[in-house]
Amino acid sequence: MASAYCGTIFELKQLYQSGQLETLFSENYRNHFGNPSPSLIRSWVNSIPELLKALPSPEFDNILVLVELRMPIGDEKADVILLGGTPSNRKGVVIELKQWSSVASTNSNLFISVPGLGREKHPSAQALNYEGKLKMLHSEGEHYSWKSVCLLHNLDSDYREILEPGINAGILERSPIFYKGSENHLGDYLCEHLLPAGLTLAEASQFENAPYKQTQSFFNIIQENAVEIADSVTEAIADTGAGLTSEQEALVEDILISATARENRVFIVQGSPGSGKSLVAIHLLLKALSKGQQTLLALRNNRLMTILRQCLNQAYPGASGTTIYSSVPRTGRGLGDVGYSWNGDLVVCDESQRFNEQNLPIIMERAPTTVFFYDESQILNPPEQGNKQNFRKYATQVGKELVELRLSAFLRCRGGEAYHSWVDTLITNSNIPSEDNTLLWQESYEVEIFDNINDMIDKLRSKTSDHKVALLASFTESRGNMNASFHKDNIRIGYPLASGLDLYKDSGLNIPWLMNPQKDYTPFWIGGKSNDLNSISSIYGCQGFESDFAGLVWGRDFVRRGDRWEVGDSRVITDNIDGLRSATISDPELAFKLLQNRYRIFLTRGMLGTFVFCEDEETREFLRDRMHDLA
Repeated sequence: MASAYCGTIFELKQLYQSGQLETLFSENYRNHFGNPSPSLIRSWVNSIPELLKALPSPEFDNILVLVELRMPIGDEKADVILLGGTPSNRKGVVIELKQWSSVASTNSNLFISVPGLGREKHPSAQALNYEGKLKMLHSEGEHYSWKSVCLLHNLDSDYREILEPGINAGILERSPIFYKGSENHLGDYLCEHLLPAGLTLAEASQFENAPYKQTQSFFNIIQENAVEIADSVTEAIADTGAGLTSEQEALVEDILISATARENRVFIVQGSPGSGKSLVAIHLLLKALSKGQQTLLALRNNRLMTILRQCLNQAYPGASGTTIYSSVPRTGRGLGDVGYSWNGDLVVCDESQRFNEQNLPIIMERAPTTVFFYDESQILNPPEQGNKQNFRKYATQVGKELVELRLSAFLRCRGGEAYHSWVDTLITNSNIPSEDNTLLWQESYEVEIFDNINDMIDKLRSKTSDHKVALLASFTESRGNMNASFHKDNIRIGYPLASGLDLYKDSGLNIPWLMNPQKDYTPFWIGGKSNDLNSISSIYGCQGFESDFAGLVWGRDFVRRGDRWEVGDSRVITDNIDGLRSATISDPELAFKLLQNRYRIFLTRGMLGTFVFCEDEETREFLRDRMHDLA
């Protein structure tokens, strides 16, 4: 762990009065995390003095302060942590500072709209998330009694009508909001909880550098809330319902028995799209934790991670600390990074096909028992190397027994195995399954090919009264822009497109990419924004979270030419973060396989149906002919 400042209130006052606050904070932040953004620096300069106004009396001077304290897991940072009390009765307060001068409501209780920033998480929920992680996942934090508050020092109290009615009353009670001009009330609140302050500066340093730990209180909370947490995650993943199938339950129990016995084993669990891998991974995590086992769930997909952590925190603030990235090259704080320090009883890895090869042996040695859920048909990019060959190689290298398991059921798409078989045949050759096999899925699953994008969107809109729908597209034509939704580079359906494609010139549409994992994905998949049909998800945003009906914009990256599929014009492929576009030139065979995998995923995201609009005319005609053959 690390922070931008660790000291006392007295020292912080002196730092501010001498004009050195910005310099020292920036230097410390740079040493631990990299260069601070201009907006972050402004927040220190503007918000820290407002906090100090609430602590004018010398009796507050011995309170310990940590600013921008990194959480025990992940890269989240709490604005301010105050530590007080005595060595025998330690107390802490999490303070969320905001400079907002106005806010507006959204259709989600957990998010609000801030001018210039867009959707932001409700500050009370954010503060409780940090409090939960410090109580449950911090080796020193478990010894403190905690409170949380929000200081919105530029926001008039009139805005309580927006911030307070929608959020759960229990959240506000546990993390109250102090508005502009309420410094005295905040001071009284902090006085009541933190004084007398008798901790030493050494204890602040010890707190700052304390390692991650799943505490006993954490295990108690998981035991008490495991069902609610599982229900929350299940609702978002929408695979099978709350319960596991007999096959899934048996697999979980076998792994738990091995983990409890601390057997040196590597389980690899293969499962096709829709077989419930993510749901089984969550249940395995929660069941292991409820038995008091030190357990982590590792992922690579940051979109999936963001939504999963939100689900966990909705059930219990801080529960997201059970998750970790497989690798974080920038900071080295992933479970598969050499510099990260953690060992436990069980590691569960989901979407392991996307892991890098060098991370596998490191993860395998984090706990006696490790589990990798994977599907080689969902490898998306050249650096993703989580395949059976590598699992076998590195299990042998670390001296562990390899156990191969499989989830055979097709639980997501109501077309079941017959539909999955038809999709595989569709994207690999020109033949079609037998008529009997096709009829098995046609009776329960809807597929339609559209000549016009507006017609497809209208069809999706007709489903929204009773169903969840979403727009999906291949990562082509525009490269995306994280900071400006309607920048030319971020428009996927509209005119003009960055690529020059004028297909949508007269459509009247202007639909941007879904880009920001923190602000966009949770409202889209969990908050119901996908039904608005005014934004579109790429392949990276639709894995693991599905809709009843998916509308797929089939791009010019994977096209039909005569009797075969081909990789399209590489110039329209804008996804080159992990080298897909480069592979179309350097390794066309690999690029072809990766694009097959992507469209296999796209075509299995809708649980009840998939609607398709092709941007390439010949591909559209081929798909229409295939659907005509089924009629």
